[in-house]
Amino acid sequence: KEEGVPPQGTLYLNGDPSSLFKEYLDSDGCAAQRDLEQVVFGIYSINAEGGDATTTPVDVGIVIEGVEVLHDLGDIASACALLMGVIYAMNLSYPQELKTFFEVLQKIFLQLDATRLSTKVQMLKNKLYE
Repeated sequence: KEEGVPPQGTLYLNGDPSSLFKEYLDSDGCAAQRDLEQVVFGIYSINAEGGDATTTPVDVGIVIEGVEVLHDLGDIASACALLMGVIYAMNLSYPQELKTFFEVLQKIFLQLDATRLSTKVQMLKNKLYE
């Protein structure tokens, strides 16, 4: 990937994945805590120092308005599903900068209100089904 070039998914979703997904090393405890206090909606993973992509995270959790609401979730996919559940249970609005990302989760992956898609989400769905 070239420096300054956004990942392919952002062409359709107009979002920065780093605003939702936060990764830390288990040795960064205090810095991670301070960073997560600033997060509106976030999924974090704390990875073992020296681990690789196949190493299970030490912790995966959800932060809303700077407060850890769930932890020890096991993996990012479970955290995404549970975050959607928390959003519905608490009747929260999607953050504007992540609105399209959450629409994709809701309408394409979870098939909730899947008949009404925004243009961006419809374009992504068409690409996924090519």
